[in-house]
Amino acid sequence: NNRRTPVQVPGLTGIVAIAAGRYMSYAVRSNGTVMAWGNNSYGEVGDGTTTRRVSPVAVTGLTNVVEISGGRNHGMALRSNGSVWVWGANDRGQIGNGNTVNQRTAVQVIASGVRHVDAGAEHSIVVMNDGTVRTWGRGYRGQLGLGNTRSRTTPTVVPGLSGIVEVGDGRDQSFAMNAAGQVWAWGYNDTGQLGDGTTTQRNSPVRINGLSGIVAAQGGRGMTIFLPAP
Repeated sequence: NNRRTPVQVPGLTGIVAIAAGRYMSYAVRSNGTVMAWGNNSYGEVGDGTTTRRVSPVAVTGLTNVVEISGGRNHGMALRSNGSVWVWGANDRGQIGNGNTVNQRTAVQVIASGVRHVDAGAEHSIVVMNDGTVRTWGRGYRGQLGLGNTRSRTTPTVVPGLSGIVEVGDGRDQSFAMNAAGQVWAWGYNDTGQLGDGTTTQRNSPVRINGLSGIVAAQGGRGMTIFLPAP
């Protein structure tokens, strides 16, 4: 049943982080395990099946998770050791393991050194501890920031970015922020969602003038929200 007001999800306690994808939801428990529910046609619940889940089930094999993110039909998790695990739809290479086969359980894509993760519609983005950014998945609207519109099935370094501490994205756009809160953006821009004063698609990162002190950026389809430091 659709709900017009918030209802508590039964059976979930000790939750420290949440994320939502297209038709699925994730919750990280204080013990570092992940619960998921919702549509599961591509394995995006991560329990080893494609069975739709109307109540939370554990994402198989994930422990020590400190960050979670949901895309259109795939999930991403960052573990405390800096490794990245991804599961779900992989038709555009958004899992990042070198193929386009859907994954019903989480697979490790990067072994260590990751600071943050974020899932777009059909692409994925991470920032490394060394301040560089890597992307993979669908690139047809420049959302990978690699200077072209090709898709990638493995994590690839975005040229021209350094000193980055946070990343974000929307459906087909991506963002990176440094410690001063300066913002770089790239990808689809048909409604000005990059914030650069144009509607020009950007296949490589461009600095967004007039923005500083930004600590987060998240977008949807054709729009973006920038959050300044308090």
